[in-house]
Amino acid sequence: MPSINNFECLNCGNTTLDYKKWINCRSEVIFHPDGHIEYAESTIDENNELGACFGYICSRCGEPLFHYGSRIETEAELLDYLKLSIEERKRDEETYQRILDEEAEEEAEREKIQLEEAELNAQELMEVQNEKQ
Repeated sequence: MPSINNFECLNCGNTTLDYKKWINCRSEVIFHPDGHIEYAESTIDENNELGACFGYICSRCGEPLFHYGSRIETEAELLDYLKLSIEERKRDEETYQRILDEEAEEEAEREKIQLEEAELNAQELMEVQNEKQ
């Protein structure tokens, strides 16, 4: 089995982890005759189907752990992540960020071209309408 490396936050350098999860709770609402509203003790909703976020986070800065854009949520994912050296994690993050930046640039260029085409079409339409008058 490959060795497990220590955690080091790529954001702040901290070396301790927390696990964060959102829990859906329910409380009975009690209406009193005098108009006062009371909330009973809350209980965890075991039928929670809410798509809440959960996963490992840095205990200092609260930054969630991601690898190639996927949030690390399970122990298996965490162990796979920790099998990578810190240098490999940084390299993977830089590679993923570079890919995102390139895709954002390409999308911006596509939007620019679409806007230019729309402006040309609008200009041509105005010319045609002016010729008809």
